[in-house]
Amino acid sequence: MDRLDEAKLELIKEFLKTLDQFFIRFVEQCLTIDLLKSLYISDRLELFLIILL
Repeated sequence: MDRLDEAKLELIKEFLKTLDQFFIRFVEQCLTIDLLKSLYISDRLELFLIILL
């Protein structure tokens, strides 16, 4: 593996770490909102997560 590949791999790791932190914060924020209990929003959130995965 050359240095460019190593740099790309490191960049991908950092990106995934940032994405994880974003989702943790996003879910924490949603859980503080009573609207999340409504089916509409939870279905939309589920759809959003399915699309990303």
